[in-house]
Amino acid sequence: MIIDRNARVVPPRYTGKEQRALMGWAIGQADRDDMLAILVWSAECRAVRDVRDGWKAHAERIKREMDEAETRAMRGRWSTGPGSAARRSVAAAASALKDSLEPELEEAQAAFKESSALYEGISGRVGKSRKIGNASHREAENCGPLWQFLQQAEGRLAALLDEDRQRLHALALREQSCTAGGSQDVAALDALDEGERGAFVQMVRELLEMERNSLSPSDACPPRMDLFRTPSGRIVGVRVMHHRFKRGDASRGWVWFSSVAQQAQRDRIAAAADAVVLISNIEYNHMARRFAKAHGIILLDRTDVRRWIEWGVALDLDSLLSKRKVG
Repeated sequence: MIIDRNARVVPPRYTGKEQRALMGWAIGQADRDDMLAILVWSAECRAVRDVRDGWKAHAERIKREMDEAETRAMRGRWSTGPGSAARRSVAAAASALKDSLEPELEEAQAAFKESSALYEGISGRVGKSRKIGNASHREAENCGPLWQFLQQAEGRLAALLDEDRQRLHALALREQSCTAGGSQDVAALDALDEGERGAFVQMVRELLEMERNSLSPSDACPPRMDLFRTPSGRIVGVRVMHHRFKRGDASRGWVWFSSVAQQAQRDRIAAAADAVVLISNIEYNHMARRFAKAHGIILLDRTDVRRWIEWGVALDLDSLLSKRKVG
């Protein structure tokens, strides 16, 4: 059989003489109908595979959207004060989106399972008969409706996401009008400033656990520190520091000194943790930052905490540990 040198199909080099002889005999005996049957079978396999991969990608996208909606819904619980209505509305919108996506995810997972079974059936047929053309094309025919259902499911998902964006846009316009009208809105962090330290600590714990960090039992932790195991398996000591003040108080400019970082470093060594993170609702002075940099301590000040709890920017302890610089 002559192989075109410009073609991208390269025949395999079989090591066994018997196998090479069998392949040569099979190629020599193949007629036009056999070759056409192989081409049809290959095209059917690709079509069924594309449908399977399409449902898989669709299910993964729905799962991502559901996870993001769940995160938005959970963060809304920390919105307190007169200006928290908008944030609670955002959380309610996220919960509604998550509920709408649940049946879509179930359908996508079921369709992916069915298309995977069809692909295994049709792709495993080769080699079982020298007359592939005599085999039925049931898998390819059954995959046709799944392809139509996939297009319909993608359209429904796009409509749900568009509805969610419109809802968030309306809430943003309402929030803007309230701000322009001099509304006394209180952000989540500002409300926590006026509260007790326990509420701030509990918020940090729940948000870290939402990011798939597991909290160690209290008896295994130092008195002033929580120990979390990150998704990669590293142990991180987290110390939460809270300074209580009212909105507009001049004491907001207070800072934590290097003694706090030094104590955290001693606690990390005692707990045999891989790293330590200090989380605070105020700032750190230059001595604390210099000590933290020299010992690889991660400092999260008020700006970082606001981005985390109000803007929805994930903390990602593993990423913080990989980016830290010691010295």
